[in-house]
Amino acid sequence: MFDSFATLDDVATAVCSDLLGGLVDTVTNASAQPPVDDAPAAMFTEVAQALRTTELVGPMAYLTRALGGPDRHVDIGSPWAAVLDYHWLAATGAADDEASRAVWDDYIERLLAAVGNGYGAAPGP
Repeated sequence: MFDSFATLDDVATAVCSDLLGGLVDTVTNASAQPPVDDAPAAMFTEVAQALRTTELVGPMAYLTRALGGPDRHVDIGSPWAAVLDYHWLAATGAADDEASRAVWDDYIERLLAAVGNGYGAAPGP
């Protein structure tokens, strides 16, 4: 499989696209519904809900193992995702367990609180 890609980043992109499809599906399904409110805060709330409810720790742990473990250095394309992944990886060693999910959830809530303030969104789940 790996000889079908030019770089390790191409492999990471393909695997991420497959594994993180659930997040895309959640956002897509939410956007298919008629909007109750098209204000930026309401749209942000929908995206935040998708981030909170989509299982990302399992796919991230799998990807970390598949790409050589916690010492891998792969550009995952998004600055905020790279920062979250870096800190989550340092805190958990890419474990796929409840403690790791709690760390991830905390990081997601911090991100959403920081970004949500710019959209006038209410903090918290």
